Amino acid sequence: MGSPLLLVEAASRYRGDLEDRRTELLAVALDEHAEFRDQLLRRLGVTDSYERAEVTTQRTYRVGSDRIRVRIDLVIRLMGSNGHQEALVFIENKFNPEASPSARWFDDDQAQNQHAALQQEAGDASHRLAAIVSNCDLGHPRRWIPHEYGDALGWREVAELAGLAGGPIGWQVLAREPTAPASQRVLLEVWAYLKGDAVGALEDDDLAALGRTALAWERVVALLSRVSEVLGWEDEVYDEWETQAETGIVYIAGEAPAESWVATCEEGRLYVAITDGLWDDEAPVGEPQIYAGWGVVADRDARTVLASSSWPALVEGAGLVPIFDREGVYAFGRRDLKEFVRPGSTLSEQVSGSVEWIQAMLPTTLQAPEPRA
Repeated sequence: MGSPLLLVEAASRYRGDLEDRRTELLAVALDEHAEFRDQLLRRLGVTDSYERAEVTTQRTYRVGSDRIRVRIDLVIRLMGSNGHQEALVFIENKFNPEASPSARWFDDDQAQNQHAALQQEAGDASHRLAAIVSNCDLGHPRRWIPHEYGDALGWREVAELAGLAGGPIGWQVLAREPTAPASQRVLLEVWAYLKGDAVGALEDDDLAALGRTALAWERVVALLSRVSEVLGWEDEVYDEWETQAETGIVYIAGEAPAESWVATCEEGRLYVAITDGLWDDEAPVGEPQIYAGWGVVADRDARTVLASSSWPALVEGAGLVPIFDREGVYAFGRRDLKEFVRPGSTLSEQVSGSVEWIQAMLPTTLQAPEPRA
C-alpha cells in the first residue's frame, strides 16, 4: 500500500477490527506523531539518531535464489541528514480479539523469510524485527512467537506507549481543544481505538475507586442540595440529564429573575450542574466541573440554525460555554470543581465557596447575547 492512509481511510479500508486495520491506524499515528514513534523505537532498542522517518505498510520483498515473496505489515525506515539509511524496523502484526487458540498465527517459515528480507534491505544499517500480538497470546504455551522476532509486544503495551507519548495526565482532554496540534488529535483517536485491548484486568486501585465512586456522587448530591437551599431553588437534585458523550451530570434548577429575558422564554430556567468531566468529553478520565447559567427550549431546526450562526462565538467571547443539548440551548459559566472543594474542608465551606461563584456568574450569563440566529 505504501504511504500511510488518512485516518478515516485507514479506518474504513478494512471491515471489522482486523489486524490490517490496526496496522494502518498504527502507521498513521507513527507517521504523524514523532514522540509516539520514538517511544516505540526506544522500546524496540532502536537508539539511532535520524533526520526523518518513512513509515510504510504492506511492503513486499523477494528473498533467496527462489525469489520467495515476503510481505511486511509495517516498515519504519530512519534516514540521516545525508539521505543514508540509519536504521530499519520490520513489524509483523497479529490480532486475536476472541482469544481463540486457532486464530491465524505465524505461517511456516514466515519469521525466517522476514528476517532474511530485513537483512537484505538493511545493508549496513542497524535493524530490528518485531511482532505485535494480542495480549492473550503473549506467553501462551501453544502460541509461541518465533525467536527471529527479537521483540514481541502486546497491543496493550502499544496503547500504553501512545498514552505516554501524549503527555501528562489529562492530555486526552487537551487534544480535543481546537488549538491542539493535529498530531495530538490523531494520537488521541488511535489511542482511543486501541484502548479496548489496553484496559486490562482490574487492579487493587480500581476496586478502591469503584468503592469511592458511589460515595463521591452522594457527596455531590449533598453539595448541590445545600447550594439549592441557599439559592432558594427547588429541593430536588436531578440526575437524568445525559449528554451525547454520556458525561455524568447531577444538577439543580431554579426560576430566572422575572425581569430577565430568560423568564419570558418557554421553560427558561437557571441551572447549576456538576459533571464528571467536560461537557460531551469522551475521554475515559475527566476533570470534574461545575457549570452555572441559563437554558431555554429550542427544537432541532432552531438549534441547527443557531449553531451555524455567530451566537456561539459571541457567547465564547463573553467567557461562557455555549451548549446545544437536551432539546435546548444553554449558556454556562464553568470552573474546575476542585477550585471549590480543595479549599474547603467541610461541606459548609465548600457550599459557601460554590454559592459565591454561582451568584456572581448567573447575572453574567444573563447578560450574554440572546440565542438568535
